[in-house]
Amino acid sequence: MERHALAFRIKPGTQDQVRDLLSGYRAPALEAEDGTRLLGTAVFLHGDLVVRVMEFEGELGTVARHLSADPVIQEVERGLIPHLTDSYDPADAAQRREFFARRLTERLAHRGSADEGKGARHALLYPVKPGMADVAAGVLAAAEDPPLKAGSTTLCGTSVFRKGDVLVRVFEIDGDVAELVAGLARAVEVHEVGRRMAGLFDGSYDFTTAAGLEKFFTDNLMTTVTDRRAGA
Repeated sequence: MERHALAFRIKPGTQDQVRDLLSGYRAPALEAEDGTRLLGTAVFLHGDLVVRVMEFEGELGTVARHLSADPVIQEVERGLIPHLTDSYDPADAAQRREFFARRLTERLAHRGSADEGKGARHALLYPVKPGMADVAAGVLAAAEDPPLKAGSTTLCGTSVFRKGDVLVRVFEIDGDVAELVAGLARAVEVHEVGRRMAGLFDGSYDFTTAAGLEKFFTDNLMTTVTDRRAGA
């Protein structure tokens, strides 16, 4: 399974319209002619930032071409255009490709498990100070993986994406976010990342305590607009 993400900005005050648009559209055709298959998609929102995650089997280029030709996606794009901070003409294939390329994130890290694809997806935005994204990206790319179990909650998979100064972790859990946070607060790996990230974030967070980690998640957990899987 491949997982990639797009990150783009919307105009202030348009969050409700964008949320309605991206949560209510019909599912596109899931399979391309060459057998490439879309397994799922999720959209997250925080302030003026939208992150769209795609999971699929096959090649990213094939998925992009397949979706761009789907009438459902074309309709969504036309509705989204007035709300984007950097607009484009969806009828112009070259502009559409350029927008996709500009908004495609770099995947810094990924960890799957035998339970990947079974849980609910969430996204956590890292509030990095201006000019500190390179340092923070290096820390996150090199960090040890957190434990897979926190009580009865399972961390099924996690990926870290970057686009410019935007750093976001998409994670998938079978269970409860609060229980996951409590378990992470006891993890040495999380303490080490918190120590190395000290001073890089806007805001003061203590990653060694449940209360500190809970505050970090409360402040920076993105709103889930939609979380869809093939066949669901």
